[in-house]
Amino acid sequence: MSSPLEGATACSRLSPYLAWGAVSIREVKQATEAQRRALPPTAKTWRQSLRSFSGRLHWHCHFIQKLEDEPRLEFENLHRLYDDLRPKVPDAARLQAWEKGETGYPFLDACMRSLQATGWLN
Repeated sequence: MSSPLEGATACSRLSPYLAWGAVSIREVKQATEAQRRALPPTAKTWRQSLRSFSGRLHWHCHFIQKLEDEPRLEFENLHRLYDDLRPKVPDAARLQAWEKGETGYPFLDACMRSLQATGWLN
């Protein structure tokens, strides 16, 4: 787990390989557990990081299963409270501001500018 400042260099960068099936969750999970077992007892920070990473793999599977069980979630909100939150037709000016990282929301803008600079967003 990395902070936004370290995201471009400290994350696994496995997402595209998992998404396209070039590597399986099972392979990544097994390699992660093998690495965790191989660590010396003094490597508590690394052990915790690998445990956290394994947790992310679990949640990935959870949400993929959720989407398979309820395919409507790709097009509908899970909670009706969010219906009509966005306009039916996107506001072109706001969309362009989002793309440029110029919304006025510092964290969001920093993420978008980092994505543009590095090609990656953790």
